[in-house]
Amino acid sequence: MKIINDKDCYVQREDIEYIIDNSKSVPSELLFELNMSILGEKDFIKIANPIAKRFILKSPIPSFDELSSYSISKLEEMIMKIKLSIFDSDDLIDEEIDDINAIILERRNREYLLRQIKEILSFKRKTTKLIYPNIPNPNYISLTDGDLVASHSLNFGKILVYSTNGNIVDGENNREFLDVAYQLLMHDFDSAQDINLTMNTDGKYLVLENINHISLRKKYFNNTRQ
Repeated sequence: MKIINDKDCYVQREDIEYIIDNSKSVPSELLFELNMSILGEKDFIKIANPIAKRFILKSPIPSFDELSSYSISKLEEMIMKIKLSIFDSDDLIDEEIDDINAIILERRNREYLLRQIKEILSFKRKTTKLIYPNIPNPNYISLTDGDLVASHSLNFGKILVYSTNGNIVDGENNREFLDVAYQLLMHDFDSAQDINLTMNTDGKYLVLENINHISLRKKYFNNTRQ
């Protein structure tokens, strides 16, 4: 899926490969972005080239903002409908029809959309295995003191803090705001009683995460893999 944050555009590598395989013409700039991304290990690629970005924005790649706005029950309903439509297409393929390639392409599109919806469902259930860009989650409120803004990251368990004037956030001089903002925003999410914040800079954001929460999450994922 594609994620738009301010002027930045992020997209999964799978999306680019899908567009390349199913489009009549793809700008060379997008192919270059894909080749460069192979050098990294991130699940989402930040598209920097303006031509490649415009192509992605106009493409049929599902939007994170749109899919994440649906409730879990709505997403489950969408999944069921797509599965039924794929089953119906199997019946059509068995018949003698002229435009078999069109039906195969349509089925491929539905299977692709199905994977996207399943991923956003995992995201909303906080069971996703993907690492999302560290950008604010539009589905949660932010806190501000006028100079600093604190928001939930798309990555569960992390809080992002940035300055309204574009300055790098000083963690030590703003410790009181950071502590209060983390506790307020993570009140319903962080089950660890003791909060020991770790701070890392990612672009313009200061990323806050509870060391004790990290341990709990690692224990959870280790148990789910067994």
